[in-house]
Amino acid sequence: MTLSYRCQGDRSKPALVLLHGFMGSTEDWQRLTDYLQSHFYIILIDLPGHGNSALNDVSGFADFSYRLEQLLGGFDLESFSLMGYSLGGRLAMAFAQQTSQCVDVLLLEGAHPGLVVDAEREQRRISDQQWADRFNREPVADVLMDWYQQPVFSDLSQQQRQALICMRAGQQGNRLAQAMMSFSLSVQADYREALRKMDFPVHYFAGERDSKFLSIGRSLLDDHCLSGLHLIPFSGHNIHKEQPEALSNIILSIVRRAVHDKH
Repeated sequence: MTLSYRCQGDRSKPALVLLHGFMGSTEDWQRLTDYLQSHFYIILIDLPGHGNSALNDVSGFADFSYRLEQLLGGFDLESFSLMGYSLGGRLAMAFAQQTSQCVDVLLLEGAHPGLVVDAEREQRRISDQQWADRFNREPVADVLMDWYQQPVFSDLSQQQRQALICMRAGQQGNRLAQAMMSFSLSVQADYREALRKMDFPVHYFAGERDSKFLSIGRSLLDDHCLSGLHLIPFSGHNIHKEQPEALSNIILSIVRRAVHDKH
Protein backbone atom coordinates (compact mmCIF):
# COMPACT_ATOMS: atom_id res chain seq x y z
CA MET A 1 0.00 0.00 0.00
CA THR A 2 1.38 3.40 -1.01
CA LEU A 3 0.31 6.55 0.79
CA SER A 4 -1.11 9.21 -1.49
CA TYR A 5 0.52 12.62 -1.29
CA ARG A 6 0.98 15.92 -3.09
CA CYS A 7 3.64 18.61 -2.85
CA GLN A 8 3.66 22.41 -2.84
CA GLY A 9 6.41 24.98 -2.84
CA ASP A 10 10.06 25.11 -3.79
CA ARG A 11 12.13 21.93 -3.45
CA SER A 12 15.13 24.05 -2.36
CA LYS A 13 13.27 25.27 0.76
CA PRO A 14 13.13 23.43 4.12
CA ALA A 15 10.73 20.46 3.97
CA LEU A 16 7.50 20.39 6.00
CA VAL A 17 5.38 17.22 6.17
CA LEU A 18 1.68 17.64 7.08
CA LEU A 19 -0.65 14.93 8.44
CA HIS A 20 -4.36 15.82 8.52
CA GLY A 21 -7.01 14.70 11.01
CA PHE A 22 -9.75 12.04 11.00
CA MET A 23 -12.14 12.41 8.03
CA GLY A 24 -9.77 14.94 6.46
CA SER A 25 -7.56 15.06 3.38
CA THR A 26 -4.62 17.04 2.07
CA GLU A 27 -7.09 19.75 1.02
CA ASP A 28 -7.78 20.57 4.67
CA TRP A 29 -4.43 22.36 4.94
CA GLN A 30 -5.05 24.78 2.08
CA ARG A 31 -5.65 27.91 4.17
CA LEU A 32 -2.44 27.27 6.11
CA THR A 33 -0.30 26.33 3.11
CA ASP A 34 -1.37 29.53 1.34
CA TYR A 35 0.78 31.30 3.94
CA LEU A 36 3.59 28.73 4.13
CA GLN A 37 4.22 27.59 0.56
CA SER A 38 6.66 30.42 -0.22
CA HIS A 39 8.81 29.38 2.77
CA PHE A 40 8.71 25.56 2.64
CA TYR A 41 8.69 22.54 0.40
CA ILE A 42 5.42 21.08 1.71
CA ILE A 43 4.58 17.37 1.51
CA LEU A 44 0.90 16.71 2.26
CA ILE A 45 -0.04 13.12 3.09
CA ASP A 46 -3.45 11.45 2.81
CA LEU A 47 -3.79 9.20 5.86
CA PRO A 48 -4.79 5.54 5.27
CA GLY A 49 -8.51 5.27 4.54
CA HIS A 50 -8.66 8.97 3.64
CA GLY A 51 -8.46 10.87 0.37
CA ASN A 52 -6.66 8.73 -2.19
CA SER A 53 -4.85 6.50 0.32
CA ALA A 54 -6.34 3.02 0.70
CA LEU A 55 -6.42 1.41 4.14
CA ASN A 56 -5.89 -2.14 2.88
CA ASP A 57 -3.27 -3.90 4.98
CA VAL A 58 -2.21 -1.01 7.23
CA SER A 59 -2.72 -2.51 10.66
CA GLY A 60 -2.02 0.38 13.00
CA PHE A 61 0.43 3.02 14.19
CA ALA A 62 3.68 1.10 13.68
CA ASP A 63 2.70 -0.01 10.18
CA PHE A 64 1.72 3.53 9.20
CA SER A 65 5.07 4.81 10.47
CA TYR A 66 6.87 2.23 8.33
CA ARG A 67 4.88 3.25 5.23
CA LEU A 68 5.54 6.94 5.85
CA GLU A 69 9.25 6.32 6.37
CA GLN A 70 9.36 4.40 3.08
CA LEU A 71 7.57 7.24 1.28
CA LEU A 72 9.72 10.04 2.70
CA GLY A 73 12.88 8.05 2.05
CA GLY A 74 12.13 8.42 -1.65
CA PHE A 75 12.40 12.20 -1.41
CA ASP A 76 16.05 12.01 -0.32
CA LEU A 77 15.54 14.81 2.22
CA GLU A 78 18.39 15.91 4.45
CA SER A 79 15.82 16.64 7.16
CA PHE A 80 12.21 17.80 7.55
CA SER A 81 9.74 19.26 10.02
CA LEU A 82 6.68 17.14 10.84
CA MET A 83 3.25 18.52 11.76
CA GLY A 84 0.07 16.63 12.59
CA TYR A 85 -3.44 17.69 13.53
CA SER A 86 -5.58 15.58 15.90
CA LEU A 87 -5.33 11.99 14.54
CA GLY A 88 -2.50 13.20 12.31
CA GLY A 89 -0.70 14.46 15.40
CA ARG A 90 -1.06 11.09 17.10
CA LEU A 91 0.39 9.40 14.02
CA ALA A 92 3.17 12.01 13.90
CA MET A 93 4.17 11.09 17.46
CA ALA A 94 4.21 7.40 16.52
CA PHE A 95 6.40 8.13 13.52
CA ALA A 96 8.77 10.48 15.35
CA GLN A 97 9.54 7.98 18.09
CA GLN A 98 10.52 5.17 15.73
CA THR A 99 11.95 6.84 12.62
CA SER A 100 15.62 6.82 11.75
CA GLN A 101 15.08 9.83 9.50
CA CYS A 102 16.14 13.33 10.49
CA VAL A 103 13.31 15.39 12.04
CA ASP A 104 14.01 19.09 12.63
CA VAL A 105 10.98 19.74 14.82
CA LEU A 106 7.69 18.00 15.74
CA LEU A 107 4.60 20.23 15.63
CA LEU A 108 1.42 18.93 17.28
CA GLU A 109 -1.98 20.59 16.82
CA GLY A 110 -4.68 19.41 19.23
CA ALA A 111 -3.25 15.88 19.49
CA HIS A 112 -3.65 13.39 22.36
CA PRO A 113 -0.40 11.80 23.64
CA GLY A 114 -2.18 8.63 24.79
CA LEU A 115 -4.31 7.25 27.60
CA VAL A 116 -2.60 5.93 30.73
CA VAL A 117 -5.51 4.34 32.62
CA ASP A 118 -6.83 0.96 31.43
CA ALA A 119 -10.41 1.87 32.30
CA GLU A 120 -10.16 4.97 30.08
CA ARG A 121 -8.77 2.85 27.26
CA GLU A 122 -11.71 0.45 27.51
CA GLN A 123 -14.19 3.32 27.65
CA ARG A 124 -12.64 4.83 24.53
CA ARG A 125 -12.63 1.46 22.74
CA ILE A 126 -16.35 1.07 23.37
CA SER A 127 -17.06 4.63 22.23
CA ASP A 128 -15.00 4.29 19.05
CA GLN A 129 -16.62 0.93 18.26
CA GLN A 130 -20.06 2.51 18.59
CA TRP A 131 -19.12 5.29 16.18
CA ALA A 132 -17.54 2.77 13.79
CA ASP A 133 -20.71 0.65 13.84
CA ARG A 134 -22.75 3.71 12.95
CA PHE A 135 -20.40 4.69 10.11
CA ASN A 136 -20.75 1.14 8.77
CA ARG A 137 -24.54 1.01 8.75
CA GLU A 138 -25.93 4.58 8.58
CA PRO A 139 -25.65 7.35 5.98
CA VAL A 140 -22.48 9.29 6.75
CA ALA A 141 -24.34 12.61 6.84
CA ASP A 142 -26.65 11.30 9.58
CA VAL A 143 -23.70 10.17 11.72
CA LEU A 144 -21.91 13.48 11.22
CA MET A 145 -24.87 15.40 12.61
CA ASP A 146 -24.15 13.73 15.95
CA TRP A 147 -20.36 13.63 15.49
CA TYR A 148 -20.11 17.42 15.39
CA GLN A 149 -22.18 17.75 18.56
CA GLN A 150 -19.28 16.35 20.60
CA PRO A 151 -17.77 18.72 23.21
CA VAL A 152 -14.53 19.21 21.25
CA PHE A 153 -16.61 20.93 18.54
CA SER A 154 -18.68 23.02 20.96
CA ASP A 155 -17.27 26.34 19.68
CA LEU A 156 -18.64 25.75 16.17
CA SER A 157 -21.71 27.67 15.03
CA GLN A 158 -24.60 25.78 13.47
CA GLN A 159 -23.54 27.18 10.10
CA GLN A 160 -19.98 25.90 10.57
CA ARG A 161 -21.27 22.47 11.61
CA GLN A 162 -23.46 22.25 8.54
CA ALA A 163 -20.57 23.26 6.29
CA LEU A 164 -18.40 20.49 7.76
CA ILE A 165 -21.18 17.92 7.34
CA CYS A 166 -21.58 18.89 3.68
CA MET A 167 -17.80 18.70 3.17
CA ARG A 168 -17.43 15.26 4.77
CA ALA A 169 -20.73 13.58 3.82
CA GLY A 170 -19.41 12.14 0.55
CA GLN A 171 -16.89 9.86 2.27
CA GLN A 172 -17.29 6.10 2.49
CA GLY A 173 -18.57 5.05 5.90
CA ASN A 174 -16.83 1.68 5.87
CA ARG A 175 -13.43 3.33 5.26
CA LEU A 176 -14.01 5.75 8.13
CA ALA A 177 -15.06 2.91 10.43
CA GLN A 178 -11.96 0.88 9.61
CA ALA A 179 -9.62 3.86 10.03
CA MET A 180 -11.28 4.76 13.32
CA MET A 181 -10.59 1.35 14.84
CA SER A 182 -7.13 0.91 13.28
CA PHE A 183 -5.97 4.19 14.83
CA SER A 184 -8.20 4.31 17.91
CA LEU A 185 -6.85 6.15 20.93
CA SER A 186 -7.68 2.96 22.84
CA VAL A 187 -4.85 1.07 21.08
CA GLN A 188 -2.40 3.96 20.92
CA ALA A 189 0.69 3.88 23.11
CA ASP A 190 1.27 6.60 25.69
CA TYR A 191 3.89 8.80 24.02
CA ARG A 192 4.73 11.04 26.98
CA GLU A 193 8.01 9.32 27.80
CA ALA A 194 8.94 9.24 24.11
CA LEU A 195 8.27 12.98 23.83
CA ARG A 196 10.59 13.65 26.77
CA LYS A 197 13.38 11.76 25.02
CA MET A 198 13.04 13.31 21.56
CA ASP A 199 16.35 14.79 20.41
CA PHE A 200 14.56 17.56 18.51
CA PRO A 201 12.10 20.27 19.67
CA VAL A 202 8.44 19.37 20.22
CA HIS A 203 5.87 22.18 20.05
CA TYR A 204 2.15 21.97 20.82
CA PHE A 205 -0.64 24.23 19.54
CA ALA A 206 -4.06 24.59 21.16
CA GLY A 207 -6.90 27.00 20.45
CA GLU A 208 -7.95 29.17 23.37
CA ARG A 209 -11.53 27.87 23.05
CA ASP A 210 -10.41 24.22 22.92
CA SER A 211 -10.44 23.56 26.67
CA LYS A 212 -9.75 19.82 26.40
CA PHE A 213 -6.58 20.07 24.33
CA LEU A 214 -5.40 23.25 26.00
CA SER A 215 -5.48 21.29 29.27
CA ILE A 216 -3.60 18.41 27.62
CA GLY A 217 -0.99 20.83 26.29
CA ARG A 218 -0.47 22.37 29.71
CA SER A 219 -0.13 18.92 31.25
CA LEU A 220 2.49 17.96 28.65
CA LEU A 221 4.40 21.16 29.35
CA ASP A 222 4.31 20.49 33.10
CA ASP A 223 5.56 16.94 32.43
CA HIS A 224 8.55 18.28 30.45
CA CYS A 225 7.31 16.71 27.21
CA LEU A 226 7.36 19.95 25.20
CA SER A 227 9.77 22.63 24.07
CA GLY A 228 6.86 25.04 23.81
CA LEU A 229 3.09 25.37 24.22
CA HIS A 230 1.32 27.90 21.99
CA LEU A 231 -2.18 29.13 22.78
CA ILE A 232 -3.85 30.51 19.66
CA PRO A 233 -6.44 33.26 20.32
CA PHE A 234 -9.87 33.22 18.70
CA SER A 235 -9.61 29.54 17.81
CA GLY A 236 -11.17 26.23 18.73
CA HIS A 237 -9.88 22.74 17.91
CA ASN A 238 -9.07 23.29 14.22
CA ILE A 239 -6.51 26.09 14.35
CA HIS A 240 -5.17 25.72 10.80
CA LYS A 241 -8.65 26.39 9.45
CA GLU A 242 -9.74 29.07 11.93
CA GLN A 243 -6.52 31.06 12.40
CA PRO A 244 -4.14 30.05 9.59
CA GLU A 245 -2.16 33.28 9.46
CA ALA A 246 -1.43 33.37 13.20
CA LEU A 247 -0.48 29.68 13.15
CA SER A 248 1.74 30.08 10.09
CA ASN A 249 3.71 32.90 11.70
CA ILE A 250 4.47 30.78 14.77
CA ILE A 251 5.37 27.72 12.68
CA LEU A 252 7.75 29.77 10.56
CA SER A 253 9.49 31.19 13.64
CA ILE A 254 9.79 27.76 15.32
CA VAL A 255 11.16 25.98 12.26
CA ARG A 256 13.64 28.72 11.41
CA ARG A 257 14.99 28.61 14.95
CA ALA A 258 15.12 24.80 15.01
CA VAL A 259 16.95 24.58 11.68
CA HIS A 260 19.38 27.34 12.71
CA ASP A 261 20.14 25.68 16.06
CA LYS A 262 20.64 22.33 14.36
CA HIS A 263 23.06 23.55 11.73
